[in-house]
Amino acid sequence: MVIDAGGGTIDITAHIEVDDSIVVENIPTGNAWGGTQVNEAFSKILEGIVNDPGFEKFLASGDQSQNMADIIKIFYTEFEGEKSLFGKEQTEEIRISLPSRFVRFYDKALEAGVKRKSGIDYEDDVLFISKEVVESELFGPALNGIIECTLEAIKANDNDLSTFYLVGGFGGCKYVHKKVKAAVEKIFHGQGRSCNVIVPPTPQLAVAQGAVMWRKNPEKIKARRSDATYGIGVSLPFKDDEHDEHYKFYNEEQEEYRCTDIFSVFLEKGELVQTDQVITISLTPLHQSDEQITIGIYSTPNLGVRYTKNTDGKSTVIKIGQLVIDIPNPDDVPRNERHVDITMDFSGTEIQAKAKYRITGEEVKTVCDFLSAQKI
Repeated sequence: MVIDAGGGTIDITAHIEVDDSIVVENIPTGNAWGGTQVNEAFSKILEGIVNDPGFEKFLASGDQSQNMADIIKIFYTEFEGEKSLFGKEQTEEIRISLPSRFVRFYDKALEAGVKRKSGIDYEDDVLFISKEVVESELFGPALNGIIECTLEAIKANDNDLSTFYLVGGFGGCKYVHKKVKAAVEKIFHGQGRSCNVIVPPTPQLAVAQGAVMWRKNPEKIKARRSDATYGIGVSLPFKDDEHDEHYKFYNEEQEEYRCTDIFSVFLEKGELVQTDQVITISLTPLHQSDEQITIGIYSTPNLGVRYTKNTDGKSTVIKIGQLVIDIPNPDDVPRNERHVDITMDFSGTEIQAKAKYRITGEEVKTVCDFLSAQKI
């Protein structure tokens, strides 16, 4: 099992070796308890001490660019350096030197705030945070998130896991390694089993190195579990025993009732995807006069979704792409003979989709975009 603990997120996958190739056996899981959560926890503490949420008063005073530079120095120079030292177990407390402008502005608020906060001291423009506060309030929540996610992934995996790799900048941290290792070993030892929780020599580069290795030999990954359900929106002839009356409409041209907003699934969440897996279905235009078709591509983390919208008109899926293809018909070919083949290619690290109009041979392609996908 690979536990990638980076700055923003935790990503976990379980790998097994089959015929000298790798199969990603579990549905990739994770959460947002990366290393930046420690920084955010410190920010909340400092904001509370000076009684200024977001440091808005300070930022609005004097030279705003200089004030912002001071905030950046506190979090990205002073705190980041101390956080790294604590993570390496080279110090037992965190010491933050505060910029003079910051100190002058808050002055009495700093002294009063520290008195209210147990485990934190302030002297000569330096903030001292005790080991107890660092462990419980700074590293604690992020660590609990990593451990909880890891234990859930272990429980959900059907294979006999034996080795765990902690990678990423936060995962390679000695303190994090020690805590995660203890939690995992406790579970295994309680079951009478043994395990290894390992940090590779260069945990920060492990993911990048893996990507390069995969690029050189993509056949090494034989299969992986789909992390979501993928499909397109279609309209089909209405069937009383299958479809909801809410989506029923009458097509006068075809003289039949049809069902709209159907989620036609290409791949279900949890399904084992082969590295060469390509799936194609065929559609025909809804009307004889149609000269263009637009196909929405969707995903959902849920199983059993049948329609792209609920009865209130709200989306039940996430739009990750779209195909728009021209389907001219100068020879007046019957509608049911004007096939458009929709293909989704799951063989790479990105999902690619294309549409091909059989009559003209025209093709359009797209790469599914997960980063800008709208949230449900």
